[in-house]
Amino acid sequence: MNSDGVDPLIGRLVDGRYRVDEQVARGGMATVYRATDTRLDRTIALKVMHPSFAEDPDFVARFTREARAAARLANPHIVKVFDQGQDGSTIYLAMEYVPSRTLRDVLNERKRLPADEALAVINPVLQALAAAHSESVVHRDVKPENVLIGSNGHVYVTDFGLARATNSSSTQHITSGLLLGTVAYLSPEQVKPGVSDERSDVYAAGIVLYEMLTGTPPFTGTEAISVAYRHVNEDVPPPSESGADVGPELDEVVLTATRRDPNQRPVDAAALLKLVRDLPAPSSPVDLQQTMVVPIPAAAAAMAAVTHDTTVHDVPAGGDASPPPPKGAAPAATGQALDPAAHRKRNRRKGFIALAVVLVLAIAAGAFAWWLGNGRYTTVPRVTGLTAEAAQTQLEAEGLEVEFADEEFSEIVKAGQVISSDPQQGAEVRSGGTVTLVVSKGPERYDVPEVVGESVADAKELIKKRNLAVGTVKRTFSDTVEQGVVISAQPKAGTSVRVDTTIDLVVSKGPPPVSVPDLRGDAFDAAKSQLKDLGLKLSQGDQEYNNKVPAGAIISQDPASGALVPPGSTISVVVSLGPPLVEVPRVVDMPLEEAIAKLEDAGFKYKTFDLFGVSPLNRVATQDPEGGSQAPKGSVVELGLV
Repeated sequence: MNSDGVDPLIGRLVDGRYRVDEQVARGGMATVYRATDTRLDRTIALKVMHPSFAEDPDFVARFTREARAAARLANPHIVKVFDQGQDGSTIYLAMEYVPSRTLRDVLNERKRLPADEALAVINPVLQALAAAHSESVVHRDVKPENVLIGSNGHVYVTDFGLARATNSSSTQHITSGLLLGTVAYLSPEQVKPGVSDERSDVYAAGIVLYEMLTGTPPFTGTEAISVAYRHVNEDVPPPSESGADVGPELDEVVLTATRRDPNQRPVDAAALLKLVRDLPAPSSPVDLQQTMVVPIPAAAAAMAAVTHDTTVHDVPAGGDASPPPPKGAAPAATGQALDPAAHRKRNRRKGFIALAVVLVLAIAAGAFAWWLGNGRYTTVPRVTGLTAEAAQTQLEAEGLEVEFADEEFSEIVKAGQVISSDPQQGAEVRSGGTVTLVVSKGPERYDVPEVVGESVADAKELIKKRNLAVGTVKRTFSDTVEQGVVISAQPKAGTSVRVDTTIDLVVSKGPPPVSVPDLRGDAFDAAKSQLKDLGLKLSQGDQEYNNKVPAGAIISQDPASGALVPPGSTISVVVSLGPPLVEVPRVVDMPLEEAIAKLEDAGFKYKTFDLFGVSPLNRVATQDPEGGSQAPKGSVVELGLV
């Protein structure tokens, strides 16, 4: 404002293109004007940074970041950014103009909203935030002041001035002692330790939903710092505790979104949107246009009054006019006396004629001026909520052409009805101009594909092609379904569900494993038969001599007993050859005592018998096995005595 209180931008042509018409809002960083894009002949919103901030490079960078962040977000519930630039010291954004009021205006007027209306507002807000989060953009200042409700009932999220890509190197939100974001909606982590991500927007959206349901934020106070730390130290109460008519399911959604621990909240707005959409649907659709729209008043035309001197002097019948006689002089002789009454009648008649001429000229001039100004333009009527045919008929009756954009899904507007028009209701377009209509395809629903019997990779691809999402993947054993193949899915195939609904899968891990028995000491053939009954195989590996395990029995196995192996697995074993072979000493003709000593020294045992019933010589006559042969160590040598 200059010293006269007049905004110097009003009437100015910014950057040679944008004519500033009027101021519509003023915020902490910038002022928003209704302006005209003279190049495209359309009404826009022009957001101009305050001069005091334009000198601060950090604020300029933030302002520019808003343009870049918002410009790449394509969603019908995000206010579009058309252009960004600088004209001298004027730094601006050119944005979509939305005839609207804020959610704050609605709450100031109505205090609180019924649950179905609150959900009808938060649903598109979450759609907008989900679109931002999918591009790694966090809003950081979600609050009723940044939610717009258009004159057609359409909901928008605006003011990404605090938005910043989540991979930004800086996550600090305190600059020169200023805590960015409105304190009533700050998440605990934004207060302490001063960081934020998508879950911070989820928290703020939960607070906005709480306020719509109850009429006030959960934490209030006279000092901002005390309110901020209540977010850190206190849990948000259920909305129903305030006396609001809120069911337990909606209570739980609000509490889940506003958990103090961000790890316990939905990971982003899309996850919270799923919780909201899973709530029981209202008995009848909510028409935000009927319940919350602000009438856009038509401009009243005014015409200045024109004052004329209507004094008409008498003209004699001879035709020449002469000046009126001097005041007090007698009338000039004309051959007959003037009738004063007739004189006054003629004066009145001529006065009326002159006045009529003046008025006709004034009206004609006014009509021409009106045509030059507004007469060439037609006000776009309200067509949202009408069928496509009815909307086309109404617009064509106003002398406007109609085009149809691609149809869009809508959870609120019924199929075949108009969601929005461009230009919007109340906008002025040239007579014969074109209005583009977006028609609803109804709620976006997709049938769950048949994925049972498919591999996990193929099942995921089929689910994504239906615009659905893969939920949990649980794996379990199955005797009948091959490993890696889907056993079941929930919801089941053919079920009609919302976009991005998660499909949970149960996938086979194949047959259950088998516990390996202890085969040590068992004969090879007996072990083989036992494993066959369990669905396992036996393989003989090495053979080894063993003093303790008899020949043909199993010494060791791999895997060991108790191990869990898939059916059909092979168990490898080492089979004993019995004790090692050693040379039998020769003891024939030796005295028995000497022979026994020699055999025992070699590791053999002995057994004696008398060849002739008696053995008076007590000498060895025969031995079996014979001396010099090989026999297992520890085996028995039979000695015949004489």
